[in-house]
Amino acid sequence: MKTSQNYTFELLTRTTENHRITWNQNYYTARTSLLSKNQLKNSEEVHQYMENITLLIELFEFKSEFRSKLFSFLKDSTQENSEQKVPIFHIFLTYNLTTKKLQNILEVFHYEGHLNSETFDVSDLKKLNATLSDEEIKSLGEVLQPYLSIEINSHFDEIFGPFLPHHFTKETVHKHRSQNPKTLFPYLNHYRLSPQPYTLQQDNYYILNDMYCCDPHCDCNEVNCFIQNFSEEKENTLGAFRYNFTKQNFKPLSEFPNKLNFKEWFKKFNETSIIDLDLLLTARYSALRGRHL
Repeated sequence: MKTSQNYTFELLTRTTENHRITWNQNYYTARTSLLSKNQLKNSEEVHQYMENITLLIELFEFKSEFRSKLFSFLKDSTQENSEQKVPIFHIFLTYNLTTKKLQNILEVFHYEGHLNSETFDVSDLKKLNATLSDEEIKSLGEVLQPYLSIEINSHFDEIFGPFLPHHFTKETVHKHRSQNPKTLFPYLNHYRLSPQPYTLQQDNYYILNDMYCCDPHCDCNEVNCFIQNFSEEKENTLGAFRYNFTKQNFKPLSEFPNKLNFKEWFKKFNETSIIDLDLLLTARYSALRGRHL
């Protein structure tokens, strides 16, 4: 049973009730990551991966998360309280995007550690020897199936959808063109669940907001990319450039004069993308023209 993977992509989600589950008489916050031995470099690899996606789901007991956040605001909290340990489960499983079915729970590990309730970083992680019974594994699968097929599957659609037929309907594209005939199609405005690609730089998350010409008769082979700070409060555009798929070159947009090294930024975004970034953007461009890779 192989669960060790070389490549991890965490879904960038804001914690809401949609990312909490009840299992084994406890309430948990869930964090989901895609695992792969390698970055997906071509459409064949992407389609094979969609049939057997390996996931890591981390469960943090919600009441402990709440307690940790509460104590962080209490200046007079005791040392004992501030060091409250949190029960954590790491669940490795496989999922089929086509059938929307959880295929197998590969392994489950039980830990405890100190939780940063803002970043969900865990320190002093300690593995416990406790093992789950067959009945607990079965009930865990029954809880995770709707969580994956309803909530998480919508995030998968954002990432992998451009590689599937009819990702964008003709009505969607026509509506945008009729309402905004001279504007580009903003992909993230259509799918804004788990912005990909993103990168973490100096404790700040940045997203690549990609916008496309959706004229089916145009073969510009270009995407306009806006580097934006992703936070709860606001999104600031750091810089913007136009990327050509054929020439693989970068041209700064005059509206954003910041002299950034866009090639380096593109590389940073590519490092955290489960799919090769050039391939991903090309797939989105193609999907808007009714084609899929």
